[in-house]
Amino acid sequence: MQRGKKRVKRRYTRYALTSKLRGTEISLVGAIGKRKNPIRGQIQNISAGGLCLHTPQPVHVASLLRCEIPFPRVPVSIPTLMQVRWAYKEPTGNSYRVGLQFLL
Repeated sequence: MQRGKKRVKRRYTRYALTSKLRGTEISLVGAIGKRKNPIRGQIQNISAGGLCLHTPQPVHVASLLRCEIPFPRVPVSIPTLMQVRWAYKEPTGNSYRVGLQFLL
């Protein structure tokens, strides 16, 4: 390995997936307030541990999301609970790259 190059160690293999994701932030227990806007974005890749999402909306790290993941040629979406593990604003444009971890 050349000096200066970072080797990425990943727990799960990533698979490209071109699909949209819909999610809703889950409020804390006992919190009263307006319903949050839905999170929508394009899935970049998916693994057994989670997925990478491109979205125009900012999301907070550690937020819990109830998500619906549609798969190509499958007539139903898969519901799942996910947690935001990391989020970065893209250097160009007004979009964000977000790492979501499967909880269920």
